[in-house]
Amino acid sequence: MRPVLASFLAFLWVAMAQGAFAGQLIVIDSTAPELAPGQVIDGSKVLGIAAGARVTLIAEDGKLTTLKGPFSGRPGAGPGVPGGSGLIGSLSRLVGGPSAASGALGVMRGSRGADPADAWAVNLVRSVNVCVRAGATPVLRGKKSRMAKILTVKALPDGAEKSVEWPAGSDRIGWPEGLALTDGGRYLARVSSRKSLAGMSGRTTETILVAHRVPGGLPSDAHRAAWMADIGCIGQARALLAGLR
Repeated sequence: MRPVLASFLAFLWVAMAQGAFAGQLIVIDSTAPELAPGQVIDGSKVLGIAAGARVTLIAEDGKLTTLKGPFSGRPGAGPGVPGGSGLIGSLSRLVGGPSAASGALGVMRGSRGADPADAWAVNLVRSVNVCVRAGATPVLRGKKSRMAKILTVKALPDGAEKSVEWPAGSDRIGWPEGLALTDGGRYLARVSSRKSLAGMSGRTTETILVAHRVPGGLPSDAHRAAWMADIGCIGQARALLAGLR
């Protein structure tokens, strides 16, 4: 083999090898002004973080890394992962999309160290997609009340219906026992106050829930958050990411 050709092939091999190990990372939380949440960075390039700043990154394999300044170096994304760019793209839309810029991301920025269990609690304030862990049932949230309430959940359009008492002073309650939850199923959740001593009916609120079971084989919470965001469980996905820090 001619020396020039051999040198070129060696150069090409090195370049391809470096490219194979140049995975991407996404910024999911940052106090560094030059690194915004949702920004995608090249793991093979030197990253500088000023003293006192903090940046949290997720790699293509779902691994989470937090860097504290002063820092200068390659963040170490490791090898690119087959399909990993899909994870990065989904998280970029979740963290840095228009809804995040409008203020929804403030929940994440103010929730460092949040309880990951909050990601699986569904607030009954509007009709929503509900993402449910494999083998689990949802936890439903609402405003605390000094009086007990009645929660009724009905499978739509004409399925089973179960009612349970929502204890006074509690802002959450489990899914009614004995009511099956199916992937893709639609449910009507009705919360009613008990009748007063005068026999007057209390306030009733209704919410439509569409259930989605999160696949059990996803390798990390980052992958679960991306899956949840893609199917429409935006609030839960953001809460899950917030709990990772």
